[in-house]
Amino acid sequence: MRVFVTGATGLVGSRLVTALKARGDTVLALSRRPGPDVIEGDPSIPGPWLDRLESCDAVVHLAGENIFARRWSVEFLAKIRDSRVGSTRIIAERLARNANRNVVFVSCSAVGYYGDRGDALVKEGDPPGTDFMAIACRDWEAAADPARLAGHRVVHPRLGIVLDPNGGALPNLTRPYRYFVGGQIGSGRQMTCWIHHVDLTRLLLFAIDSPKLSGPINATAPNPISNDTLGRLIGKVLGRPHWLPVPRFALRIALGRIANMLVTGQRAVPTAAIDAGFEFRFPDPELALRDLLGYNGATPTLPDTSRR
Repeated sequence: MRVFVTGATGLVGSRLVTALKARGDTVLALSRRPGPDVIEGDPSIPGPWLDRLESCDAVVHLAGENIFARRWSVEFLAKIRDSRVGSTRIIAERLARNANRNVVFVSCSAVGYYGDRGDALVKEGDPPGTDFMAIACRDWEAAADPARLAGHRVVHPRLGIVLDPNGGALPNLTRPYRYFVGGQIGSGRQMTCWIHHVDLTRLLLFAIDSPKLSGPINATAPNPISNDTLGRLIGKVLGRPHWLPVPRFALRIALGRIANMLVTGQRAVPTAAIDAGFEFRFPDPELALRDLLGYNGATPTLPDTSRR
């Protein structure tokens, strides 16, 4: 199989590319950054890279502006939205021109689609929320309509927080605990949809390979937990206390509008993936954290860094 991957040098993309190559697929990797075995190009701007889609059996679209790159201004919010919606539409319209070839388009989205739902159970058929990220995710998924209407199979993995020791959220979540200042964020009651990076890679491969799977799938572990519970588990695994809360107003001062994303959440469950036969290797949050942080046995005793 020939698979075209955007965002191929990012945290999720690089692991997916490795997995695709390991099973014998040919990977066409698109990235803004030049490198070996990489097609250089900007997915938000039409260019010669689009010609490479013609020979592919699958396209996995992971590219998009990092929402945590800087404080949210009006200009940056527009960039967050346009980098996702515009690039998806460019790819979808090109795929629609090649309707004679059956292509699967795995176009990623996010659980932010649902907005803040408190602790209510959220499944793929539930409507979108009304905040900025929810509307952006709604438009992001709709941008794939040209490919869908042309008869291509389109899948939208709605990503939760990807737990990966090499980057993303996990190093930031664990850092306060390593210095004995870990605690809940805001009220701690907001739900956290998480997924081990191994399961996310497997789920993306599953989306490519499963001909009956289409539409949105929650790319989250089946056991979402509250922010307070997540913090307590991190503290338990690292052998550190969970005691110092970060007030909502302090986050707002430090981070601006993006702080709202840290004090709200969704309890999204992967109903579509499970119904299609996908089995998670890491459904349990504590076991996932022990695997990710390297502590698979008893609670570890770590070197004391408090005086360094």
